[in-house]
Amino acid sequence: MNRNTRVMGGMAMLVAAAAASVAQAQTNFDFSANNGGFVDVNGRWTHGSGAWTLNGQAFVGTTSLTSPPITITGSGTVTGTLTHRHGFENTFDGGQIQFSTDNGNTWNTVPQDLITGATYTQTIVSGFSSPIGGQRAFSGQSAGFANSEFVTSTFTLGIGTSPFSTGVARPFANGEVVRIRLFSAWDSSVTGSSPNWQVTGMTVANVIPAPGAAAMLGLGGLMVGRRRR
Repeated sequence: MNRNTRVMGGMAMLVAAAAASVAQAQTNFDFSANNGGFVDVNGRWTHGSGAWTLNGQAFVGTTSLTSPPITITGSGTVTGTLTHRHGFENTFDGGQIQFSTDNGNTWNTVPQDLITGATYTQTIVSGFSSPIGGQRAFSGQSAGFANSEFVTSTFTLGIGTSPFSTGVARPFANGEVVRIRLFSAWDSSVTGSSPNWQVTGMTVANVIPAPGAAAMLGLGGLMVGRRRR
């Protein structure tokens, strides 16, 4: 084996290690296996039959399903996917994806333009005391709801202002801790379809390589430079 072959082989090992490091920077919640450690805040969500399920209410109120703490590995923006279906009373009740970086003391609503695939569908009516009146949210029935079909929402954690149509991705640092919650709000009447919201899984991932991966790639570059001299 000549010198160039050894160098290329070493580079391949470094790249593979970097890819493995990136792959590890993802948290998967599969609710068909267990409840994922999520917390039902007001006792309205139930876990069973492979999903978290929320039924509606005919009076003003809110509830949320909150993830356990998730430690960010790497620096940069954080993305995720949500597999779900919803049947809120159209334009009157709805749900949003939110996140907190201070253990739930404050929450940020992920804006609509940071969600692709199945995104927010309606602006919630303001005239019936909904806590999210005037804001964008998942509302009405998702595609295929009547046939028990699920949709996928791909989101980037970011911030915006009401009505949460637009916003910007938030940069995260290595080691930061985030919680994600599914926030629901109802107005003063009508429960909508049953269930209002049902979720089978969520993933959370960094889109920037973990620091270990970046360091190894840099080391690979130094090795090549030395071999060339």
